[in-house]
Amino acid sequence: MWSTLQAYASLVVVILVFSCSKVDAETVLILGGEVDSLLHPGVASVEAFGPCGIFDSGIPDLPKPRRDFSAALYGSDLVVCGGYGLLGAQKDCSALTLGTLPLVWRDFPEMSHGRALHGLVVVGGSLYAVGGSQAIGSQRAIERFNGTGWEDVGEVNGYRQEFCALAWGDDGILLTGGYDDFGEETRTELYTISTNSWVLLKHMDIGRGMHACAHYKGGVAVAGGWSTDHDPTSPSEALTKTSAWYDAVDDTWTDLGIMRNGRTKFALETINGTLTAIGGWDGSYSESIEQLGPDGGWELSEESLGVQKAAFGVVKVTGFLEDENCF
Repeated sequence: MWSTLQAYASLVVVILVFSCSKVDAETVLILGGEVDSLLHPGVASVEAFGPCGIFDSGIPDLPKPRRDFSAALYGSDLVVCGGYGLLGAQKDCSALTLGTLPLVWRDFPEMSHGRALHGLVVVGGSLYAVGGSQAIGSQRAIERFNGTGWEDVGEVNGYRQEFCALAWGDDGILLTGGYDDFGEETRTELYTISTNSWVLLKHMDIGRGMHACAHYKGGVAVAGGWSTDHDPTSPSEALTKTSAWYDAVDDTWTDLGIMRNGRTKFALETINGTLTAIGGWDGSYSESIEQLGPDGGWELSEESLGVQKAAFGVVKVTGFLEDENCF
């Protein structure tokens, strides 16, 4: 009898230790992207990075290679749309429902407009495709998925390419940087969906295109990208390692420090509160990961992607995936 009780007690301890060791983890999914290949630059692979490192999420490869597209979490659906293909900017979309088995990609209604390097955001429970690039110039249309198809609801404020888009509250879409009508890359603007109107916010101190942005500490963090060197005799673009934070209350920008690597077409996300930059292009494709530490400095992680790549889709998920490295 005593030995049975001892065995039972040991089992309870094991179960408690196992349960307490689980991390409530946020996961960043890196979907598809572009690699160093002349014939086949687009890839379909999916990687996952969480607070305990790179892990196998069990999510299958995309149905086809994609690059310069966008992705979003729409309810429990991972949705990917657009990107560049052989015939230019694409309209097609695919989706996968998390929390159900088997995990299988399916067709999702295609957008009204082909677009690449665009925004795909969820605001107030609705899915929006925002701006982007097309065969010639910028794609200005903003369209919303109505449950069965896509419909135009507004336009980007003038010419705008290679910006970064974020959902803002329950009625807004925030755009930072990107090339505009005036050849600048510093504009920060807020689109209010209910009024179909734009408001100009504080310009960034440094122009950026093909940069990355993320919600961070109640505001917005931006990092990397192409930036004008402001040479009056021979102006050109250069990769920047800088990062900055937008204070939405005071409408101000402040410095966030210098990344270890310059990056374009990369991921910038928070993972359990830690600002994290993943992959991208810095003259060559990168697999590196770096994070902003509590001391305000950027530090390279020992973790890295399985392949050097950029121009991928990025989605942060919470609660759907379990990282076995965190047990």
